[in-house]
Amino acid sequence: MQYVSGCLGMQADIIRLLLPTGCRKMEIVRLKRREVADRHLRLKDSNIGPSAVCRSPEAWAVIERRLAAPGMKNEYVFLSPINPERHFAGD
Repeated sequence: MQYVSGCLGMQADIIRLLLPTGCRKMEIVRLKRREVADRHLRLKDSNIGPSAVCRSPEAWAVIERRLAAPGMKNEYVFLSPINPERHFAGD
């Protein structure tokens, strides 16, 4: 069941980013590669408008792992396993 373990791993990584950053779930799920810069997540569509979130070493490890994953040519950090042109939506 590779699909299940892949989704569970992605869900775990989303949680691993939620905890240290304090971001909302949809800010992480819709995170785009271009929003990952330096030691910050530069969110264009946060609830309070554009914002920069400092990344912890734990968050950086998750982001590096997601960006290095095979097939990561899409604009989103968390890809849908069903439609790789979209962000992950709990598919």
